[in-house]
Amino acid sequence: MPERQSAQPEPRLRRLIGPRLVLQSLAIGLVLAVLGVPVFAIVAEHVPASWEWMPVNDALHAESHIVLTRRTELVLATVWFTTSEPLAHDATTLRLAWAAGARDATEDVRPPRLRTALDGRRRTRSESQVGWPWRAAYGQSEQVLGPRHLTESRGQRVIGLLGRPYLVPYLPLWPGLLGNALAYGAVVLGARVVWRWWGARGSPSVRAPALS
Repeated sequence: MPERQSAQPEPRLRRLIGPRLVLQSLAIGLVLAVLGVPVFAIVAEHVPASWEWMPVNDALHAESHIVLTRRTELVLATVWFTTSEPLAHDATTLRLAWAAGARDATEDVRPPRLRTALDGRRRTRSESQVGWPWRAAYGQSEQVLGPRHLTESRGQRVIGLLGRPYLVPYLPLWPGLLGNALAYGAVVLGARVVWRWWGARGSPSVRAPALS
């Protein structure tokens, strides 16, 4: 009688996942989260966007200014735009904003980073936040309109690609960056564990080398 072949035992999960493998996967996840910022910023430039008007901030009327804010949400990016100007100049701006769907508000709806100084001059500030599934980096630009027109950029660089400039933010949003790193690292770890498990089974069709 032919000898009975002993069944190969299934590899145990704890034998497939070691501290070294986890740390390597997390490191790869962090690299992917960082490299994803410029990639997502470039891709987001090609996604059609429609601005959403936020509430008009009537609470600042006491300081003789009007504040308008609008925002667009994309899969890979969030873009904020805000402008503050003296009430004496706001008639046209208000009509355009209300025609586009803006409404009155009793409190400042802008994030703290977007709140401009109310000094009698018209100021505009925009902020781009990039990352997926969480926003991982941001950059800002501000303009002061008046006799001396000033433009200031913070936390973003222009990258040229195929003859076209792209604005890429680089200031970290730590919760989003670390969250993306963990998410990407978990995907990398899962893929490597499956690969090791399949190789450990000794499949005749696919024999994967053991990964450290």
